[in-house]
Order: sequence, then structure tokens, then C-alpha cells
Amino acid sequence: MRNSDIISYWLDKDEPTVKFSADSLSHFGFQESTLAALSTIGLPSQAAPFLSFNQTLAEFQSLDTYLQAEDSTWKRFVIIGADGAGNPIVLDTSTQDQVLLLDHDNNFIAQPVAPSLLILLGCLVVYGQFVNDLVTSRGSGAYLKANFTDAQFASLREALRTVDNQTVELRGFWYDELAGLLANREFYKRRDS
Repeated sequence: MRNSDIISYWLDKDEPTVKFSADSLSHFGFQESTLAALSTIGLPSQAAPFLSFNQTLAEFQSLDTYLQAEDSTWKRFVIIGADGAGNPIVLDTSTQDQVLLLDHDNNFIAQPVAPSLLILLGCLVVYGQFVNDLVTSRGSGAYLKANFTDAQFASLREALRTVDNQTVELRGFWYDELAGLLANREFYKRRDS
């Protein structure tokens, strides 16, 4: 997915992203591609599925600083946002800024989200389009009640694969999100029948 497509998506939603100067974030040791994504595309304030992202420079901090811990192994994780349960979304500077979700209820065990920030941003656009399609075609509560067709689900899966095949196929955030969608759909079908 091109940078311009990602930027256009957020502008069309009238939710512009917040951009950060590469110089202001250089002390974290981010890859050039990450700095470019943060300065040209930026981060949305929030995105489906129930994610929120940093909107100020002060919010960017390493996990050791955030936890006020002296564990230097956590310094490599730089927080860029959180999921709906408050688990930090981080860039792992030791793995070329791989995007991870750290489970705060389970000793901050890492779950892969995307191999790069640019891929995450592309996945957010694809997922947001899926949610918008559900709301438009099936009503305002369609997403929350997992009211989607097999074709809509297949389209989401294929669009995510187009952004990055590994992100969908390997066990991690997006793999679990897709499995959760199907499980929720089955729950609502049984409940409502």
C-alpha cells in the first residue's frame, strides 16, 4: 500500500494523522523507514480494532521508562500506542522496529503485530475499510455483532494478505483478530437463533 493511499484514507475520514519530525524521535534509534513513516504518514489517534496511538512526543517512551523499571532489556521497546485493554503497542528497536503488542497481564510477553510500522498502517486502513463496509452494508451495529458475510471476511483476509502475507498467516495479533471475528460471529448466530 502506498503512503499516499494511507494518508488519503485518514483524510477522507476527516481524521488526519499526527506527524512527528524525524529529528525529534532520532534518539530512540528507529530505522530510517520508521522515521519516514512517522514524519510523512503519522499516526491516527485511534483505529479499528480498538487501538489508540501516541499523539504527542511526550507519549513516546521506552517501556523501562514507562514502567519506571531498571530492566534495560525493556529499553528496546518504544511505546507508540495501546490496544483496548491497555496493552502497549511498541516498536522493538532490536528487531528493526518490528511492531509488537505487549501483554501487561502476562509479564509483557510480546505478540507480533506487523514487521514494520508501514505495514501496520496499511493493515489499519484495510481493517478500517472492512468496518466501514460492514456499517454501510449491514447497519451501525454490524461490526460489534460480527455481522459479516463469508465474502466480506474473505475480502478482509485477502486485503490484509496483500499488505503483508506473513502478518495474516503467522500466529500473532492479526491472526488472532481474524479468528476472533469468526468466533464472535458464531456466538451471535447461536445466541440470536
